[in-house]
Amino acid sequence: MIERPTARLIVLDSEGRVLLFQWEDPSVVDPGHPAETPRNPVFWCTPGGGVEPGESYEQAARRELWEETSITGVEIGPCVQSDDTMLVINGRPVLFQQRSFVVRVPLPTVSVDGLLDLERETYRTHRWWSLTELETTAETIYPEDLAEVVRSLVA
Repeated sequence: MIERPTARLIVLDSEGRVLLFQWEDPSVVDPGHPAETPRNPVFWCTPGGGVEPGESYEQAARRELWEETSITGVEIGPCVQSDDTMLVINGRPVLFQQRSFVVRVPLPTVSVDGLLDLERETYRTHRWWSLTELETTAETIYPEDLAEVVRSLVA
């Protein structure tokens, strides 16, 4: 099993909307889903990625924010969520040790010019979601309890 520390960002704009990226990655399998209900290869999730050697979760969060959104000059807030998620990627089990940090941005301007080549292969789009949209969508969103976390942050 591979352990992968991962920093994620719950990016909120001035209207309380959260930024999500849509990815399509059929190589990822959720071992918690039975074979008759496989994991949807198209899903939405918060920006973020792996912690590099010598980097803290907070440093990785700042780097990932820049790489995936081109947003700089904002404060990385506290860790508001942590979880460990086991996925199978290309047949290999990977334990994602995720820490999510809140970031508030004054303008919802995003550029994906900094995405890595591998990310560009699976990236589909991004958009800002209201709390109501998060709570009522039929789309696959990770983490699954994101609406609850966002509700607590915008209350």
